Amino acid sequence: QNKDIDEQSELYFFIPHDGELAQRLKADAQTNVTYANPEKDSYVSLSGTAGFIEDKARKEALWSPAAKAWFPKGIDDPNLALLVVRIQHAEYWDVKESKMTQLFKMAKAAVTGNPPNMGEHKELSLS
Repeated sequence: QNKDIDEQSELYFFIPHDGELAQRLKADAQTNVTYANPEKDSYVSLSGTAGFIEDKARKEALWSPAAKAWFPKGIDDPNLALLVVRIQHAEYWDVKESKMTQLFKMAKAAVTGNPPNMGEHKELSLS
């Protein structure tokens, strides 16, 4: 729900308490959140631990018209869970070359046995 990662490296999501995702995360808090924009060849992978918080002020701050589509009773919906993902590791890939250049690099790598350099890749540990 938050557009930016906050100072504690946390992401927030509204999910249903009675949903499969909530049940899985209650059993195992280790999680991964991914984002892909294949049109721009940008990819992000975040790993960390998940938890649930009951904070009405935080729910109000994060609430949006889009959330109402999933939770028509609003922030007082008893099935509305606020999931927090505490990020411990982040990794991203950003490729600037054209598809033709990427294909050429992959073909060259297949012939030479040397891995291709496919753009920017960074890792960040937050724990």
